[in-house]
Amino acid sequence: MVRARRAGLVSGMESRGLMGPEATTLLLALGLAISGAMIWIERRPRQDFNVRLIPTTPVLMVGILITLAAGIHLLGMLGTH
Repeated sequence: MVRARRAGLVSGMESRGLMGPEATTLLLALGLAISGAMIWIERRPRQDFNVRLIPTTPVLMVGILITLAAGIHLLGMLGTH
């Protein structure tokens, strides 16, 4: 970050680090989309008894983890404790 500021890429007042509110909101939306898709896939009625290509439960847990981490980060940026 210091090198970028010295190079003139980031001014002193505009530096927010790598995870600004835009990136955090994008991650929150990504986590919600992953979780929603996996819940939708799990609740669909099965036509046959073939094994699914994507294991839905671990992917669902990753989506929930991303959503929780991004939500907590947004609340921290808003100043709530």
